[in-house]
Amino acid sequence: VEEEEGVSIWRSVDEMVIEMEGFVSSFVGGGSACVEKGRRVRCSRSKGNWVAKTTVYSNGRAPSFSETVGEDTPVYDVKGKKLALAGVVSETGKTTVISWMRHYGCSLCRKQVADLSRLKASGLDELKEVDFIAIGSGTVQQGAEFLKEVNFPGAVYSDPQRKTYQALNFTKGILSTFNPGGLGKLMESFSSGNKQRFEVIPTDPFQQGGCLVVSPSNDVVLLHRDDFAGDHVEESKLLNALRSI
Repeated sequence: VEEEEGVSIWRSVDEMVIEMEGFVSSFVGGGSACVEKGRRVRCSRSKGNWVAKTTVYSNGRAPSFSETVGEDTPVYDVKGKKLALAGVVSETGKTTVISWMRHYGCSLCRKQVADLSRLKASGLDELKEVDFIAIGSGTVQQGAEFLKEVNFPGAVYSDPQRKTYQALNFTKGILSTFNPGGLGKLMESFSSGNKQRFEVIPTDPFQQGGCLVVSPSNDVVLLHRDDFAGDHVEESKLLNALRSI
């Protein structure tokens, strides 16, 4: 344990946790962390630095969603209309869970939305006034077909140029796609009946996704970046974030 100016850091071979006033972040990777005082942790996967995997913000310390993703960063609805994602979310006036998928043919992504659908259908009080959004890195047509095929309780938007993925520094690379963790998650998804659609050509097969929880006041409550394929946010962390709003 290292402590300096109110910052506690726990290090292990594979994970590091940083606690500062206003947030708790877990990191995966290797190298050193770049920490900025206050509410932010600045990290990059480049050059072996630590990358923030899951960050939970407390009241008064959370960045706005428009600041995090960019005011004008675009997505497309299933009819092909170009929209600023920040505007889409702010207009709901509700707590919003936004889930970024790898691509529309991915078995793991079908499980991802199936798990959210199951959670929404559970009737938990935390989810009664929550909107769900799923974003895929494929084409508008692929997104429209995906929505027809899955039972998702929300809207689907496409980001074929992966602008929102880049804005959020989501993981990307061949090693994040083909690894023991991803293979285990894929087998689990197959066993749940989620098929891989090999005819759906991804715009980037090595792009990973993530998840954000945004409050009605447009603050980011939780930010999760998948470290590898299928490394979706833990349900307990998602529910805890919703309960904190």
